[in-house]
Amino acid sequence: MSTVFQTLGALAAHNTGNTVLDVVDPGVPLVDYDATDVTSVQAVWKTQPAVRKVTSFIASNIASIPLHVYKRVDDTDRQRVTEGPLSDLLSDPTPRMGAYRFWERAILDMLLYDRCALMVVPAGNEPAQLVRIPPRRFKFVSDGLDRVTAIRVSNGKGETEDLDPERFLFDVGYSQSNGKGLSPITTLSALLKEASEAVAYRRAIMERAAQHSAWVSREAAWPDRNARANFLESLRAFQRDGGRSGGTMLLDEGMEWHDREFKPTDISDLESRTLTNIEVAGAYHIAPELLGDRPGTYSNMAAHRQALYRDALGPYIAAWEQMVAPLVDMLQPGQKLYIEPFVDAKLRGSFEERASIMQTATGAPWMTRNEARAKDNLPAVPDGDELIVPLNVLVGGQASPTDSGTQNEEPTSEPDHGEEPSDLDSAKPKADPQTRQIKARSLEGNWVKKAEELLSKHYDRQKRAILPALGAKAPQWWDRDRWNRELADDLYALASTCVDQMGADACRQLGFDPSEDWDRDRTLNYLKAVTKARAKWVNDATYRQIKAALGHDPEESSPTPVADVFERAKDQRAAAGGAAFIAAMSSFSAAEAAKQAAPGRTTKTWVTGRNPRPTHLAMNGETVPTGSLFSNGLTWPGDPSRGPDECAGCNCSINIELPLTP
Repeated sequence: MSTVFQTLGALAAHNTGNTVLDVVDPGVPLVDYDATDVTSVQAVWKTQPAVRKVTSFIASNIASIPLHVYKRVDDTDRQRVTEGPLSDLLSDPTPRMGAYRFWERAILDMLLYDRCALMVVPAGNEPAQLVRIPPRRFKFVSDGLDRVTAIRVSNGKGETEDLDPERFLFDVGYSQSNGKGLSPITTLSALLKEASEAVAYRRAIMERAAQHSAWVSREAAWPDRNARANFLESLRAFQRDGGRSGGTMLLDEGMEWHDREFKPTDISDLESRTLTNIEVAGAYHIAPELLGDRPGTYSNMAAHRQALYRDALGPYIAAWEQMVAPLVDMLQPGQKLYIEPFVDAKLRGSFEERASIMQTATGAPWMTRNEARAKDNLPAVPDGDELIVPLNVLVGGQASPTDSGTQNEEPTSEPDHGEEPSDLDSAKPKADPQTRQIKARSLEGNWVKKAEELLSKHYDRQKRAILPALGAKAPQWWDRDRWNRELADDLYALASTCVDQMGADACRQLGFDPSEDWDRDRTLNYLKAVTKARAKWVNDATYRQIKAALGHDPEESSPTPVADVFERAKDQRAAAGGAAFIAAMSSFSAAEAAKQAAPGRTTKTWVTGRNPRPTHLAMNGETVPTGSLFSNGLTWPGDPSRGPDECAGCNCSINIELPLTP
């Protein structure tokens, strides 16, 4: 009687004898199991540096390209879409894994197995998710024309289910085997086997301490059998251990040692390894120059970027774009949306390169002061959104705003010293005999830089404490109370000082005497609550980023990615957070000074900052009495009463106006 086993797991369970039966991935049905495809690819990924280098190079470069969603307005115009189910899914395709790692794995599946399958899973009221199906867990079911009719997925118990391909994003390469694709590893198998044998040869020689072929000659006959046997035994002992320990073979009775000519270069195969790298790169259509396997011929980095992202990776990027395209109809049908990899982010040159090209191409300035300041993570300044055209630049005239000629200048009766008013001067309200105004932005002075330095030092302290704790696998590596307390104390010390100065300046701008009309003590209790809330937001964000860097299991993770979290915090978050904090303090100071010095007589107007929330953008110009709330429920921009979702990172501001007429 014969027994049919559908899975390797069932076969293993049937074996009830004393023999231990090892099976490979017991969830895979035997009818779908392809030993060459499953086992060899995994082995090659582990043992073949050439394959890993090429495939990782392709996958990492493509996965680092962001996927943007656009709405087609007309044939010549489009709008970027940053909100909605489609944008949310592309920015966060699966829980607890960054978009980069997710797409890297999916692309590696395609490169190594020539097939990829991603299931689109609805999550009720939550955003949809993508689930990557490992290649060993699925096969394509196709008709006689190699059209995919179902995706057969196997679970860990060996059970299979044919699922509708409409639920998937998938891609498969060319083959004549029912649409399964054909891994490049199969094509490279002979070459990779040869490379493995070369490695094994070198290891064998090294393990024998570079011993090699030689022979011993003896002119005289052996005196007896025992003498010959003793010599052979000593020779075997030398071969087993003598060379490895640096010993020398002892010969007697006229024996001579004849050595085959051998040089260390005989076991060096740098050329063959380079040729292997080149062949593997060629199989994936990647120029070896891009990988450093052959001297490059690119005259500059721009040519290198063009060759990489257009010629080499272009076909892979196109396949990726087409694979994710069905998401539009799945998540937001009926809308004129499409997905496009933002390759321009990789093709752009340095700021210096682009600035030179833009100036020459336009013949005029192409960036405002605030846009330029944003490049260095500096806050916007009042009146910084105007495009300043120098007097020596005319539309259709000089080729570049950097041209310093004077032929276009109008004669003046007074000399021009070329001094531009300071930010503070430009932010001061224009003279109006009927009102006095305060632009809260004008109160900031150099406090933004101090706040940035404070946050940067805080991140440094955290880095010095947390990295060693993670390295030692300490279970309590995050001390929430300590970090919240320390940062709140630092922020309060800064806020109490800067608010006192800002409030006094605001009083003076309104025409009042700070010594009589400004009471610093009235602000202190409120500042304690504000700085405590800010400290918690900052540290909560740091904790979330550390957890994301560690992955699912901090006990098994390296602290190296966490170091990057703190470096980014110092480079980016400190500047942005410092600017937002001081913007909030200046708005609070202006409003508080108005309430103290002129209660019930002033109004406040919301002024939108750089990169505002859509709700804040809609509030731009909204004016209410100083003692009232704005339409979003905040007393002033940065008011923590509505939580971080409303004001974290906000750099909006207010203007205060005091009528002078009854």
